[in-house]
Amino acid sequence: MKNLRVFGTPEERAKKREQREEERVRRSRERVQQEELRREQEREYYAQQEKQVKKREEVNRKTESPAQKARTARKWGHEIFQFIEVITETKGMVVPMVGVFVSDETGEMGLQNTAATARENKPAIEQIEAEGWNLINAGYVFQQTGSESRDKLLASGQQEAISGRVLGIYTFRLNTPPGQHENTTG
Repeated sequence: MKNLRVFGTPEERAKKREQREEERVRRSRERVQQEELRREQEREYYAQQEKQVKKREEVNRKTESPAQKARTARKWGHEIFQFIEVITETKGMVVPMVGVFVSDETGEMGLQNTAATARENKPAIEQIEAEGWNLINAGYVFQQTGSESRDKLLASGQQEAISGRVLGIYTFRLNTPPGQHENTTG
C-alpha cells in the first residue's frame, strides 16, 4: 500500500495524466496559433513589399519617356512593343437653357461638334523608332471618362454631354534582320 501512496491512487494518476494531456494540447494550440500569427504577419509583410514595388514601378512607368520604355522592352527581350498615348481630352457640359458644350484641353469652349485640339505625337513615335523599333500598326479609340445629362427645358428628351479622351495605340516590332534574334538581357 505504501507504494501506491508514492505513485498515488489510480484516480489521482488518471487526473494527473488528464492534466498533462490538457497541458500538452494547450501548448500545441499555442504553437499553432503562434505559427498562424507568424504566417499572417509574413503575408502582410510580403503584400506590403509587393505594393511598394508596384507603386515604384507605376511611378517609373509614368515618368519614363517613350524612348526609355522602348529601351526597357528591348532589354527584356521583347520583340513587340505597344505604346499608348493620350492624343486629346474633352470635357462635356450641359448648360441649362443653352445646350451642350465641349471643352478641350486648352480650355476653349464650343458647341458639341467642336473638335478638340490634338496633341503632337510624332516626337514619341520618332523617339521609339530611333531605339530600333518599327511602327507596324496604329489605332485610335475613344475612352469615355464621364457624362452629364439633363432634361430638355420645355421639350421632351434629354441633353447629354460626354467627356473622354482619344488614345493612340501604337504597336512596334523590333528592327532585327530576318532569322536573327537579339538577346540583350545578359
